[in-house]
Amino acid sequence: MVKERRLGCLKGCFSFVLLMIIAITVVTGLIIHKLKSDDHNINIVWDDQDYESGIKKAKTQVNGDIAELNLLTVYYGAYKTEGTVNINDKFSEKEINAILNKANSTGPVKDINIKFRSNNRFEFKCRPDSSIMPIMNKHLGLSEIDNAFAVKWISRIINNKPIYGNGYVEIISENHIRLHMDYAKIGNIAIKGDSLLKLRLELESLINSILAKKNGIVIKNLNIDEGSLDFSGSLPAKISTNK
Repeated sequence: MVKERRLGCLKGCFSFVLLMIIAITVVTGLIIHKLKSDDHNINIVWDDQDYESGIKKAKTQVNGDIAELNLLTVYYGAYKTEGTVNINDKFSEKEINAILNKANSTGPVKDINIKFRSNNRFEFKCRPDSSIMPIMNKHLGLSEIDNAFAVKWISRIINNKPIYGNGYVEIISENHIRLHMDYAKIGNIAIKGDSLLKLRLELESLINSILAKKNGIVIKNLNIDEGSLDFSGSLPAKISTNK
């Protein structure tokens, strides 16, 4: 009798765990499906000529493969610069998108589309891959050893999912910007409240940390208008990775 009760209890526990696993799998599938949705039609069509004209305006000599100067390289400061050149020119959104996509052609962020609007406003869309996780882990306080499940889960959620956002940028002082994010989504799921604020602050901090380095970048004036970006300041004369 006792054995039958124990067996029945074990069966009940097993059934409950199985139902929980099924429920989590179904919910996960629905979330992943919603995250794959992309209802923002931003597609900046650029070509190699846009890249060449953008690099020519920037006057920066890129030593080596520009794909090695991706977001991770810039984030970790794993690059070196030489000299400075003064810039006072207007870049088209095609030129900016060409340079950014060439630099990140192997990751961690692909399909970069930045649409310039009037009054320093912008829209952007991109698809991060799992190689961006070291940055995510640092800012979320996660460890691949201590938080393996969470890291794997977040990696699966963001990998190759469309991220959209819009807002505007203002220059506070030389080499210091303030980023305003009005709206952001991962797939079809909106990022709201504290999560949106944290995203804005993290992106703003990342940009300002790059601008604060002694790398030849000086922003004196930045003006975003419909389809173009006016830049006045300086950029490095040469740039290469630390390899």
